[in-house]
Amino acid sequence: TLWGPHGTGKSALGKAVAQFLWQRRFLHDGVAFVELAGLRTEAAALGALGEALDMEVARWKDVSRALQRWQGLVVLDGVDDLMDAAPQALSKAIAALMHASQLQVIVTACCPLATAIGGGLNAEHPVHVGPLPPRDAARLLHALVADALHPHLRGTANLPNLERHPLMRNLAGLPRRILSCAPLVRQGLPLDEITRRTACLPRPRDECPTCPGQMDAHL
Repeated sequence: TLWGPHGTGKSALGKAVAQFLWQRRFLHDGVAFVELAGLRTEAAALGALGEALDMEVARWKDVSRALQRWQGLVVLDGVDDLMDAAPQALSKAIAALMHASQLQVIVTACCPLATAIGGGLNAEHPVHVGPLPPRDAARLLHALVADALHPHLRGTANLPNLERHPLMRNLAGLPRRILSCAPLVRQGLPLDEITRRTACLPRPRDECPTCPGQMDAHL
């Protein structure tokens, strides 16, 4: 389970891991990426899983049976809404997938599944994905907008100056926020103006079972 605040790059990391394993032939039967963000019912989750696997499934038992010999990876991305509205459905989904002995599962969420839904998930290996350290956050923004930055902020030698800019505090080391503000910088909007626009963004925090997802609306 890749867990942490919204915007830290859990989905991107899950996709990168899946691509890495697939390209190196660790996954004989491939990867199924299941987008669960916004889904709040058992029927919706079952439908999303069936669509990702390209299978017709009416019950969780159908999933277990179909994947019994499947040697691949299933990524359940963004389970927080389902965890909040229908935790039993999420428990059933995890149980159905884990019933397939040769299947690997990656989940992205705001907190470890065992913390949120319990159920004795002894097989879970939680990995915390937090915000970037300040220097790495500055390095990411610089890589995206270097040519558009003021000379005193441009170049690796000036990374400390960029790191100390008030905007970086507002971006809070969250890759999603950094990616969202990069187009504004490239369009020529002054960093001070972007800092003003982002001043009301909340500080990231780990929260179970769901976290407010309003951090990018203010951009």
